[in-house]
Parts: sequence; C-alpha cells; structure tokens
Amino acid sequence: MGQSKIALAEYGNNQPTLGLVSELAQDEVCQYSVSAKATDDTHPNMVVSGERILVHVDFSGKEIKANQSIKITWPDTDDLEFLGYVCTKPLVVESSNIGHIGSIEVSKHEAIITFNEQVEKIKNISGYVDFEIEGFNHAETREENIQTGNIYLDGKKACVIQVKKYKSSNRGTFYYESSQIYDDDVNHVQWYMGINNNCDAVSEAVVIEKRLSAGQEINQNSFYVTVNESGENPVAYYSWADFSEAYPEVELMIDKQTPNHFSIKLPQESVNLHHFGIGYVTNITNQKQKEFSNHSVVTYKTGKKLVKNAQYSSKVENVYAKTMVKNGTLPCELKIIKEIAGSKKPLANVIFSLIAKEQAEMVLTTDEQGIANIQNLPAGNYTLKEVTAPEGFLVNPEVFEFEIGEDDVQGELYQVVNQVDPTTVFINTQVQWDDEKEHSEVTLELCADEQLESFTVNKENQWEIAGEFAKYHPEDGHKISYKVVAPMIDGYDEPVIKEERQTDKLTTIISYQSKAINPEKPETDDNKDTDKETPVTPETDDNKDTDKETSEEPSLPTTGTKSLASILAIATTFSGISIVLISERKTK
Repeated sequence: MGQSKIALAEYGNNQPTLGLVSELAQDEVCQYSVSAKATDDTHPNMVVSGERILVHVDFSGKEIKANQSIKITWPDTDDLEFLGYVCTKPLVVESSNIGHIGSIEVSKHEAIITFNEQVEKIKNISGYVDFEIEGFNHAETREENIQTGNIYLDGKKACVIQVKKYKSSNRGTFYYESSQIYDDDVNHVQWYMGINNNCDAVSEAVVIEKRLSAGQEINQNSFYVTVNESGENPVAYYSWADFSEAYPEVELMIDKQTPNHFSIKLPQESVNLHHFGIGYVTNITNQKQKEFSNHSVVTYKTGKKLVKNAQYSSKVENVYAKTMVKNGTLPCELKIIKEIAGSKKPLANVIFSLIAKEQAEMVLTTDEQGIANIQNLPAGNYTLKEVTAPEGFLVNPEVFEFEIGEDDVQGELYQVVNQVDPTTVFINTQVQWDDEKEHSEVTLELCADEQLESFTVNKENQWEIAGEFAKYHPEDGHKISYKVVAPMIDGYDEPVIKEERQTDKLTTIISYQSKAINPEKPETDDNKDTDKETPVTPETDDNKDTDKETSEEPSLPTTGTKSLASILAIATTFSGISIVLISERKTK
C-alpha cells in the first residue's frame, strides 16, 4: 500500500513556534501550531506600536471530526492591546468537489477555526490560515518602552509577542504624514498630514502636491481639518466645506483627469503660528493589491530657511487573510501541489510527466491553485517528474517514484516547490547637461511595476549610477517592468529621456537642455513682485546669506538618505545579488 507523503514547507525564518496537540477522538488527534511574525526578521516577534503581526496557524490530522474547533486569542490589557482585522474565510479543499470543510472567523479579540461535517469525507488533511492583528503600546511614559504578551491557542501559551514604543520628543518635524487601515473597516485607507507641527513662524505659503498609488481612489467628501495655535485646543472642521468658510483663502485642487493627484496651498497668513492637521479617506478598489502608497512634494519657509520640493512617502500594507487546505486525498489518487519557494503562493502551468510501468506516459498540468491531480489510478509502480515550468521559474529536478497498491485507501500527495529564476537586469542611468553650471544633485525615480523609489545622482558619482536588479519578482515570478522617471528643473526644458533596452540590460540617458533667455523680458516673476514691494537696492550681505542658506537646504529630508539601497529593495530580496555603484554617493 502506498504511503501518503506530506512535507509542509517551513513557514518563515526564526519564528517562535510551539506546536500543540489536542485530542479530537479516542484514537485520533489533530495537530496544530501557531506562530507570530513581524516584518523585521531581526526581531520576528516584535512590532512598533501601530504595526501589525502576522499570525499563522498550521493544522493537520489523519481524521478530523465535525464540530471540532481551534481558538486563538491575544493580549487586551491597559498597557498592551492587540486588535484583529475582522473577517470570515472558508476552509476550502483545493481541486476537490467536497467544498468547504469549515471556516475561520476573526474578530477584534479572538479567532476561531471550526470544522464541519464535510471534513469527515477526506483523509490526511493539512492546511493553514493566516491573519493579521495590530499591536498598540499604551504605556504612560515618554521614555522608550516594550510591552510583552502572549498568543494563546485553546487557552495554552503558544508564542510571545512584543510591542515597542519609542522615546517621545518635545519637538516634532515641520511636516509628517501617516496612514492606517482600521481593524473594523478594511475597505478604506485613512491618510493624515501634520503641517507646521511646532506652530512655527512661517514666511511663505505652504504648498503640498500629492500623488496616490493605483488600487485606491480619493473619497472627495472625506476631508476633515483640525487647526490650533500653540498651547490652545484645536478647532475641528468635519468637512472641507466647513473649513473653507473659515479659511476661504486655502486652496484644494483635485486633478479631474487623474483624481489621485491633488494639491493643497496654505497661504502664509493662515499657516503662520498655526498647526494644521488634514485627513482624508481613499476607497480600496483593488482588494488583492499588497500595499498602497502616498507620495508628497512639500515646499515651505520658516524664517530664512526655505525647504523646496521636499519629498515624503507613506505607505500602508493591505490587510492580509488567507486560508488554504491543500492536503486531502482519496483512494488511488495522485495529487501534486506546486508552490513558489519562500512566498508559498500557488504556481500554475507547471507540466509533469507521469509514467507507469508498461503504460503510456500521462501529462499533468497544475491549475491556478497550483494543483494537478488524477484519480482512480490502477495498481502499479509510477515515476513522476517535472518537465517544464513557466517563465520566471527554475524546473525542479526531483524525480518521485511511488506505488499504488491494490488496497490503497489514502492516495499519494507531493508538495513540490519551484525557485524563482535568479536572472538579473543591469540598469545604468546617466544624467547629462548642456552647460557648465555647477549642479548639486538630481533626484530621480525608478519605477518597478507600480512601485516608485527615489535615488540621487550628483557630481560625486559622476552623474551616473548602476546596479543589478531582479528580472523576475521574488514573490510570484512575473517579469518586472523598469523605467526611470526624471523631474523638471527650473531653468531647463523638459528632460529628454533616451532608453536603450537589450536582453537583461536597460540604459537610460537623461539630457537637460537649458532654456533660452529672452532679453526683452525679466528673468523671473519673483523679480517683478520684489520690484513692486521695495525699491531696487544694491545686493547686501544679508541677501547673500539668505540665498546661500536656501541653496544648501536639503530637499529630501525623508527619502534622500535611502540612496540606492532603497530602490534596490526588490533586487536584494535575492541573497547573493551584488549591487554595483559607478561611484558611491556621499552621505549627507
């Protein structure tokens, strides 16, 4: 009789996992375990307050009975609180007409997996559920603090989780933005901007230009604003219409052609010595999208300090919940389950050859769930091997041999993983100028599919930067589309971008042509305004200092320090991929 082969892939790295066994019947058991993992692999069971932990529950059993359940709970105290993202998911056996064998229901304070009567129709069941909980450290202290709690499985301690709160500062940045998906509202993203957070004296208008990623759309009726002076209670406006009545000079402009682009202008007289908090909501239009981002370009001036086109980015990961019941075989059945190594995602269109002794070859192809199966196999010896894999993946070279006996009652099951093809693309970017002026730096953006990341080229790296990037996405193996985006620069025409694409190589040359100056017109509108306000006087040292301070003000307080490492995040998912810098950028 053939033996069922079940080899579940190890979930994640360095996870604090404790397996528990619960007796379900007099002579049968269901084994299950729970683990919690944060996004930081160096501290896999710790998150910063307001971040999420992924809870992963494995279960398996030779015979699971109806009405059996698994209960998972998490901390809810005055100082440490976790909230589950509310959802209900069925447990469905892939490539089977049995239907769902149970469900998981996640509430704010617990999750319960329950099996129904359909579970008794199949043998050798194994599967898992994933869901997320959000952690908060409510300790009343301004010092750094870590709160520790436990996740419990059927009342027994399963793993330890921690939530960290950083030391508070008395003075904040001029501008920041944040994002969140509420645990009881997973169809919307909440965005917030904090402006002039220290109620500083502001000497020019504050201009904010926003660009939101795909997969979401702005709810134009969701804007709300709070305004307060230093030391005073804030005044709240729960609609933009109410806010506009009190501050008619403030401008909100939403691009009708691209609604996910909008800008806000706060005049100097409004924002001076005042803090503004502006919030709004976006509707999630692509529930399968992994994350949503929000890019801002901000210009402001406090005293003599001018910050021009400072770039900020905020992103929030979509709520993740998944169930999978992959194992479960019938007598004389062969089932193959294909997964992508690391991500555990199913892999379709993998072709296998199944050969029985003295019989014709059979061809099996995995479906969208990564499953290929054949039932009612006659007794005999079989050889199974993978023939082809889709683009972006390496063929698994393993060969499997098995026997189906005359009295087989449980079938054969193989879980086989495929590695993503590690081929890389060499991307070289150059910036050229048509004049000999001294230029400090240019911030470019590398677009990898829909993801934008900033990087800087300058004189120190000879206006050229290059590196090796993953050709195929490490999570699902699709071919990544790369493109370099260049900004407009004052005094220059729109940049001319020339691309040369070769096999596994992209060269981008960006050329800036200086604008021709019309001698009959003043150079800038700023000179016109200055002439109107004050008589023309010889340049003073004060003016020189102001110009110097303005030109040296860094324009990328948030993203500039990422340098090339940030844009290579997707490339460095593969261990061993080297990054080649033509000339290393000087850290500011």
